[in-house]
Amino acid sequence: MSNLPALNVDILSRIFILCVAPQGGTFLLNEAPWTLGQVCRHWRDIVLNTPLLWNSIHIKDSDAKDISRASAILIEALRRSATSKLHLHVSIGDRDGQEVFNAQPLFDIVRDRCEDWETLGLYGYCPVPVIIPLRPQLTSLRRFDVEVRSRRRLSGKTDTGILNQLFQIVQKAPLVEALRYSGIALPGKVLWPSDLSGKPWPNLRQLELNNYEEAALIAILSSCSQLECLNLSHPYTSVSECGNCIIHLPRLKSLVLHRFFPTWWTRVSLPGIQSLTITVLNPEMDVRPLMQALKQWGSSLRSISFIDAMLMDVTIEQVLGLTPFVTTFTITGTLFPYIFDRLVSDASLLPRMEALVVRSSARPIDSHYISPPLAAVIRLVEARARTLKSATVETLSQHAGTETVDRLRAIQNHGIATEINILKLPDSVWIEMQELVMLMSAAMAFHPWFGEESRVKNPEEICFLCTCLLDVLEDEDRYTLDLIKKYYRRPLHDLIAGPELPGEDGARIKHRFKILMDKWESIAT
Repeated sequence: MSNLPALNVDILSRIFILCVAPQGGTFLLNEAPWTLGQVCRHWRDIVLNTPLLWNSIHIKDSDAKDISRASAILIEALRRSATSKLHLHVSIGDRDGQEVFNAQPLFDIVRDRCEDWETLGLYGYCPVPVIIPLRPQLTSLRRFDVEVRSRRRLSGKTDTGILNQLFQIVQKAPLVEALRYSGIALPGKVLWPSDLSGKPWPNLRQLELNNYEEAALIAILSSCSQLECLNLSHPYTSVSECGNCIIHLPRLKSLVLHRFFPTWWTRVSLPGIQSLTITVLNPEMDVRPLMQALKQWGSSLRSISFIDAMLMDVTIEQVLGLTPFVTTFTITGTLFPYIFDRLVSDASLLPRMEALVVRSSARPIDSHYISPPLAAVIRLVEARARTLKSATVETLSQHAGTETVDRLRAIQNHGIATEINILKLPDSVWIEMQELVMLMSAAMAFHPWFGEESRVKNPEEICFLCTCLLDVLEDEDRYTLDLIKKYYRRPLHDLIAGPELPGEDGARIKHRFKILMDKWESIAT
């Protein structure tokens, strides 16, 4: 139901307007001095007679515990909303082991106003509520949100049937601009019914899908010529190609991909793409199609973001080399630090960068926290001071030394808008130091997991990474050095026994590693 305490700000602002000349002033002139009773009376009158304060309807299945009272409140809220467009949100709680309440009478009440639905949202757990519109045309609907969770698969006769009917109706709604589906795996025949007639999704601008069949997605994209923003994650069935067809998305400006980059995206035409966000990229499966796609439309990008993307070689530098017009660069998490120094030494990478955003990794699923390399970030900001306009840096308090933070704040003297956020984590949270990330990145470059071939595709970059790592390991004052000696001595031995790096730099690195390990061995014995 509409929650009146949440409306205080709107109501108080309206009362203020009543008291200020020339817009109002009657209250102030005729009834001063105010009393609490007068304020409450005006407050109540505004609430009861402003339809827009009643058009957001929230129904929970627990409301049906007292169905008579809930029905009366809902009917009154709909009456006071008058002819306003409705924002309807239906929430179903986890019923496992709990008493089940029948909220269908409440759903039937709001179905009578389905022509006024501007937003329809279904959230919670199965079974899916039966809220099929009574009329086939949702003439006012602009946004459709579905977030369904369950400990079981969707029932073929009930849940999928309800969703299938909803999608069939919503697909034909002429004004729908935004669609979001998240939750349990959704069969393609539900998301994209094969018996549709006419052109579906005629006005769709935003699409967000989580757990879906890629074949259904291809069918949708083939019909969504107006799409501007696309957010995709976790396909549960995939296709390797989309045939010989080229999917044209001329208006798409923003693309967000989570945990995958499908090969068929190389057959998608994106002439207007401006923003690309890659989250948790798989370096073994996703890099090749990503590089192929960027060769086609990378020059159109103005913003690129890597969120918790574990890249163990020079891939990120190659990617940035294909995006020469990017002005906003966002990087979060587990990329090893060398990319910042590469941006310092090579002005041809992101030459037009105006905004830099660097954040800590925070992946609650495995309590995995990584702080960015602040010293390298500072070097980058200082080196790009001529073109850089803003820098946002987020780091963990355990890695934010006073001197380093002061250097960051001093960057404002260069005319760069600087925002520094220092996060304090609970003592129970495991912190992975950036030195360990560098160590594992270097080790995996020589000895990848699962018997894969060595990733030393660019010896110059591996030399650069190993040099950064050696600088850290040779610093006796590093507070993580004892931890590295205890748990990571074997990977360091593997580095020494790894493939030879060419040139004088490679020989020098191997010599430095050997001296360091001999020193550690002598101390241990």
